[in-house]
Amino acid sequence: MEIIESKENKLIKSLKKLKQKKYRDSENKFLAEGYKFLDYNYFPEIIIIREDIYQSNFYFEKLNKFSCKKIVVTTKIFEELSSQENSQGVIILYNKKNNDLKSLSNNLVILDDVSDPGNLGTIIRICDATNFKDIILTKGTVDAYNEKVIRATMGSILNVNLYYLEKSKIINFLKENNYSIISTYL
Repeated sequence: MEIIESKENKLIKSLKKLKQKKYRDSENKFLAEGYKFLDYNYFPEIIIIREDIYQSNFYFEKLNKFSCKKIVVTTKIFEELSSQENSQGVIILYNKKNNDLKSLSNNLVILDDVSDPGNLGTIIRICDATNFKDIILTKGTVDAYNEKVIRATMGSILNVNLYYLEKSKIINFLKENNYSIISTYL
């Protein structure tokens, strides 16, 4: 277990950058916060633990099931990485899935210009619960790896496949692959 106490640490600086979409996209990584994510079998790259949580051994059993790098950071550093006011003391670094349109199932959901992060996270959670694992998002939709979306998915982001496409490409794809289309509009 590595202990990091400096805000100037190279890893800490790179983790902070992931709060911005352009870095999440260029690094193909995202952060998820909360112990709920430790219940999933999607393997993280790094688990960051706040020092007081590590000392309490609160998540010890859950942490041990992962063979990834684990680091302990000071409360001050953790607060800079955290997006939550009352954090549970665990942040996980994941690689985004590299999804391929050729592997889409017959049942998929297409979301057009969803702008509210909480709404998108909730929709992703509902899709996961109802076994719709493939979600196509139009280019105008909020970033699915935004910290508010991740939090609202409550872990379901790890169970779904996300694709961002232009509207015209989505329509062409659906027609070319003979999908039956059902749509709703508010």
